[in-house]
Amino acid sequence: MAKTVKAQLKCRHDTAANWTAKNPVLLDGELGVETDTTFFKIGDGATAWTSLKYVTSKSAVYDSVGRRIDTSYLPLSGGTMTGQLAFQGIGNTGKSQGLYWSGSTDWAGIYYQTTASDQGNLVINLADDDNCYLRLAYNGNFKTYFSPADGAFHGNVIGTADNAKAVPWSGVTGKPGFATVATSGSYNDLSDKPSIPTKTSALQNDSGYSYLIKNVIDLTDTTKYADDTYWPCVVGIPYTGDRRMMLSVQLNSGSKPSWSTHGAGFTCVLDVVARAGGWGTTDAGSTILNHYYSWSNVDPCSYIQFTKSSNACFYLRGGGKYFIYTDFSASWRIITAETNLLGSSTYKEMVAPTKTLPAISINRATIMCNVDGLSSKATADASGNNIASTYATKDYVAQAIKEALAAATITYDGKVTYKG
Repeated sequence: MAKTVKAQLKCRHDTAANWTAKNPVLLDGELGVETDTTFFKIGDGATAWTSLKYVTSKSAVYDSVGRRIDTSYLPLSGGTMTGQLAFQGIGNTGKSQGLYWSGSTDWAGIYYQTTASDQGNLVINLADDDNCYLRLAYNGNFKTYFSPADGAFHGNVIGTADNAKAVPWSGVTGKPGFATVATSGSYNDLSDKPSIPTKTSALQNDSGYSYLIKNVIDLTDTTKYADDTYWPCVVGIPYTGDRRMMLSVQLNSGSKPSWSTHGAGFTCVLDVVARAGGWGTTDAGSTILNHYYSWSNVDPCSYIQFTKSSNACFYLRGGGKYFIYTDFSASWRIITAETNLLGSSTYKEMVAPTKTLPAISINRATIMCNVDGLSSKATADASGNNIASTYATKDYVAQAIKEALAAATITYDGKVTYKG
């Protein structure tokens, strides 16, 4: 007859750490329970604990380290995920785990990174040489791509791009047409353009604007241009009639040489009208309209016309900054050593720096005027003839000449000798 025995079954048990540390071999059919995880294994009488698999059931799935998985999972090959893939939180400044792919020498990854409080970035990271691209495709065909190497987007933009920084014009569709000048930039492609005179003489100066071109001759570097020397500054005179050259320096003009006597520098004016020469091919000549200097213990400037080479030459004292205004485009040369202006071994017209101011040397133009007047002072000429009603006095003639010259804005600096 059967006999009933009351008993309490107690399985072999320990913590997961202790099971691993002791790594015993369970008897065939013997249960071993982890008290802290509630996972258990069944022995086979031969396999050590760490090599045994945990017991699973139809209602529970465990990973390789015994962690229970209550949601569906993807197999190692293929499958469809219907749930959410979540990674561990990373806080205000950190980088999450991500998905990564690798090729032969390159790889790519996508992850989330926070760089500050309430500032996150979804990062697509491409790692390789310059041959690594982020591409958009349609039905497997590449359409556009972004190159991390040059930081540029390559492709066409259709629609509105409010925040676009730059798009190649060739890639814009539906763009309007433009007049030819918009792309050529040529004045000739303008319509209704005004007629522009081809030479200065065709211009009208109705508002009194200056037509002179400013040229700066800077001799302030006394290590190069000694302030006790006069340096020739030469320019070719155009063969187009009388040409204007006006040297003008006023106080506060940017230089205070050692020979100036004013705290703001010096003043000088040397105004010339010159006509080209060139071995007598034209009627060369120069007229000095004005020559003046002040606030200087020496005359800072002089002028010479070289008629063979058709060069105008201003001798300017070192240490000063000079301004020469011309009615033609001038390229001034500062002569620092003896130079043959003709550049020939046969013919010479020499010019060189000098410590002695050269006297003004010009081919003086002839000034002619008609003087009409009567005098009650003159009564007879040297022969005793009555001239009271036919000749003017020499004082009257001199005054008339001065007025005629003044009307022509010419200051005559020579002397007049009269007979009688």
